[in-house]
Amino acid sequence: MLPIQLIFILLILGVIFFLVDRFLPMDATIKTILRVAVLLCLGWWLLTIFGLLAIGLIKVVAILITCGVLLWLAETVFPMSEVFRYVIRAVVVLALVAWLLSFFGLLSLPARLR
Repeated sequence: MLPIQLIFILLILGVIFFLVDRFLPMDATIKTILRVAVLLCLGWWLLTIFGLLAIGLIKVVAILITCGVLLWLAETVFPMSEVFRYVIRAVVVLALVAWLLSFFGLLSLPARLR
């Protein structure tokens, strides 16, 4: 992709963000969720375009950041009891630790889970 096309896409995205913030009546929480989701997708897309997701360590960091942001959104947006919140955190952390151990070859997981 040419740098001019990339700049054009980023400018369009910025204009869309501005228009949504300025003219669409929406709860601030919903706007935050939309911004974060679009920025995560944009970051993932840019990493894919430049071929950086092929590098293992950058892929690990990108997945950890994505999981962290999604966990943060789930905890701040959805009202839930402390026990349920603790269970969600524990499940996500255990799944990420198992995935990391499998990624670095320290744990053998079935092929479907990789």
